[in-house]
Amino acid sequence: SDYFDGALDRFAQFFVCPTFDPNKVESEMKVVDSESTNYSTDDGWRLLQVLKASAAEQHPFFRFDVGNVDTLGATDLAGTRSRLVDWNRTHYQAGSMQLVVVGQDSLEDLERSVEEKFGPVRSGPGSKEQTYPSSPWPSSQLGRVISCVPIKEVRSISACWPLPPATKYLFAKPELYIAHLLGHEGEGSLHDLLNQLGWVDSLSA
Repeated sequence: SDYFDGALDRFAQFFVCPTFDPNKVESEMKVVDSESTNYSTDDGWRLLQVLKASAAEQHPFFRFDVGNVDTLGATDLAGTRSRLVDWNRTHYQAGSMQLVVVGQDSLEDLERSVEEKFGPVRSGPGSKEQTYPSSPWPSSQLGRVISCVPIKEVRSISACWPLPPATKYLFAKPELYIAHLLGHEGEGSLHDLLNQLGWVDSLSA
């Protein structure tokens, strides 16, 4: 394509020399703040915050995961931008990236173009797998029943339990097999049984 080379170059610049324009940083903070406001009236999001509040404080899952102008540091724009730049330098390194390119040119020409455009990307191993002092829900925080009052007129029950880390099975996704077995709605399924008893209208996992 006549536009491929230019498009690839523009894309590469996001990783080679991001500007972190202060005006754009401030604008994005306002967008995130707006999303947070909208989420606050969504029952699904509110239930997620309750679930997060039940986790161990030492684990990142416990943290507020959206952000608003207060948590993102709107009163210290320069400080927020500085932290963004530091985060970018730590995580956006060649060692933690992979690139797939599809084009009409020969493999040799594509490879040459990629090396030219992405060669200046910061070298380094990238971020390592994180370790935490606690699991999201240690045994002392399991076996609890939490009742919530929704905004909408709806009745539901959720059962949650932690699973061991499955990073090494990332592409096999064994948890999807469990989700399919529990969430299947065909004849003889859990949904079918509970529906016949008049206990559920829908079931998901």
